[in-house]
Amino acid sequence: MESQITNHEGRLSRIEGLLEDLNKRLDEGVFSQIRDHGKRIREIEASLGRMAESCAVERGKSEGSRAVFMAVIAAVSSFGGLIGSFASRLF
Repeated sequence: MESQITNHEGRLSRIEGLLEDLNKRLDEGVFSQIRDHGKRIREIEASLGRMAESCAVERGKSEGSRAVFMAVIAAVSSFGGLIGSFASRLF
């Protein structure tokens, strides 16, 4: 009877040791995957940042072009107004 108890205790201690090793391996695997996902997320965020920056630059260029166009139209309109005022004084 005592030999069965000692056999079971020995077996139980080996199982506990195996479970501890398994837990360590699982923890290492999970932490490794989390680090890998973190790296991928950082890479994706950096890529999105670059894309957003290039989009903002393009948007700024188109808005700048629109502003220049509006300034040219305003200048032509002002010039037309000046010509009109001088023409009305002459005639």
